[in-house]
Amino acid sequence: MTAFLAAHWRLVVVLLAVANLIGDVAAKAHRPVVSGALGCVCALVWAVFLGSGVPLGRTTAWFAVLSYVALSVVGRVAFHESLTTPQWAGLTLGLVAIGLLAWVAWLR
Repeated sequence: MTAFLAAHWRLVVVLLAVANLIGDVAAKAHRPVVSGALGCVCALVWAVFLGSGVPLGRTTAWFAVLSYVALSVVGRVAFHESLTTPQWAGLTLGLVAIGLLAWVAWLR
């Protein structure tokens, strides 16, 4: 299992980001049990995943970028959330910061 996780860490990160997205959508839809259960499962997967020796910087940076973009798009498209100009600026600057961290982690 550890060798599989180390070899396919990108796939696991994408699956964790999707599970995080589903959990957040469930929380917005007032389904706390589903959201909490997914949160617990994701925490356990992260514990096993990071214990398998995958590169920590790359893994967390890519997860952050995927989650950030997916949650922003779903919030805007599915829930019709509007953002003020300062919120758009914060969203953009946050994405740039996480993107730069992911890029630096990828170089290592």
